[in-house]
Amino acid sequence: MSKSLAEYLAEVRRAIPAHGSPADTHSTAPINEDVDLSKYRPLELQEKAVIAAMLYQSGPKEQEFLTQLDGLMVQRGCTCGCPSLSFAPPPEGTRVNLYRQNIVADMTGEAGDSLVGLILWQAGGKLTGLEAYDLAGRDPTTPYELPKPETIVSFRNGE
Repeated sequence: MSKSLAEYLAEVRRAIPAHGSPADTHSTAPINEDVDLSKYRPLELQEKAVIAAMLYQSGPKEQEFLTQLDGLMVQRGCTCGCPSLSFAPPPEGTRVNLYRQNIVADMTGEAGDSLVGLILWQAGGKLTGLEAYDLAGRDPTTPYELPKPETIVSFRNGE
């Protein structure tokens, strides 16, 4: 099975060091007992709406992940200015080793006047991250926001 363009772009993006930092500092590190959950914050309403829109459009199997949104703790997953997020289980939750391994949803959406790609990741049945990447060709150091939930469509439908 061949990779989607979004999967390919995600691999390329993670392989490029951001602002002089090694590529392995991106949010692919495991979440385990060594993670300081005080560095995470609760999911914001806009972030929750974006993830929910992605899950609702993906199908019944993916909608099972909706229950994980309540109490989800996040942190910015990248230093490049993109709105990518790394997820952690709630502080009272069980910590397990999680990596960005499996794509739950592969979408696009409009953020202002530009297009943003979105990949929602999971491992071991737990959501692990939301990757956002620019599809508008903007300067890579220019920060941007997540798209509006109502503009999110499947990557295949948005081509």
